[in-house]
Amino acid sequence: MPLALSLHLGDLTTDGEADAIVNAANSSLLGGGGVDGAIHRAAGPAILDECRVLGGCDTGDAKVTGAGRLPARIIVHAVGPVWNGGQRGEAELLASCHSRAIALATEHGCRCIAFPAISTGVYRYPVRRAAGIALKATHLAVVAHPQIEEARFWLFDRATFDVFADVLIRLKRGLEVGVALPPEASAPVPPVTRAFLSARDIPMQDSSELPFGRTLSAEEATRLREGHISGDMDDKWCYFVEGDTLHMHRSWTGLEIFSARLAPLPDGRAELAGLRRNANRDQFGQSDEGAVETFDRLITVLTRDGLPI
Repeated sequence: MPLALSLHLGDLTTDGEADAIVNAANSSLLGGGGVDGAIHRAAGPAILDECRVLGGCDTGDAKVTGAGRLPARIIVHAVGPVWNGGQRGEAELLASCHSRAIALATEHGCRCIAFPAISTGVYRYPVRRAAGIALKATHLAVVAHPQIEEARFWLFDRATFDVFADVLIRLKRGLEVGVALPPEASAPVPPVTRAFLSARDIPMQDSSELPFGRTLSAEEATRLREGHISGDMDDKWCYFVEGDTLHMHRSWTGLEIFSARLAPLPDGRAELAGLRRNANRDQFGQSDEGAVETFDRLITVLTRDGLPI
């Protein structure tokens, strides 16, 4: 059967269908806060008794106990790395604990496994990096263990869910895998069409007003008004003018990155000013000066060559 990677918003311990529940454990396996504490509370004290005899667990590895009061068959206690800047093998360790969890679930006859966002809590692993590693590692592990029919990721808060959804949709073009997403997971990456973008109010999550001014020739202004919408979901720009505003979106998110006032002049030229940019670091991590330079470069390419970029 094809692999189904699914994303779910809410509490991992409420999953009544998964055969294996993955716990984001610490190396002692003796419980803790966050997901670890929630799983121990939901499963009951018998799980702690089982963990005490396991002798702890190395980072990047995993060990198995029963599931106690949880409806799952087993709990896989996976120990993710603490984030220390990414130079101490964190990525390899995070990938390893996902692949080990899949291998152990397979050994215990499981077909459906449910993961939390390992290491993204008190271990401080950046969510976007963790999502890419977790999803890739899980895909590869299930390819190697086809007995696993579904791998689920439970994300406790909306912000984490949205990041995982964005990363998963970006990855699935390169993964030969069927991806099952709940309806809300489609929101971060809508179909990129002029009608969709112009009909939907997509506010900038954290906007900055940037100083910018440029006079466009009549030909340049016409080119911008013609617009361009990417025909695929690669990392390209789509742009269009609506009213007196030039809108620029990244095609892989659908989110607006720039907007600028486009004021027509009597001779057919136009003044381009009033630049606003999305200052959300997850979407566009540049300084104000860098953002102005990027916008200026985009306008140069679009008005000179009319190229989709």
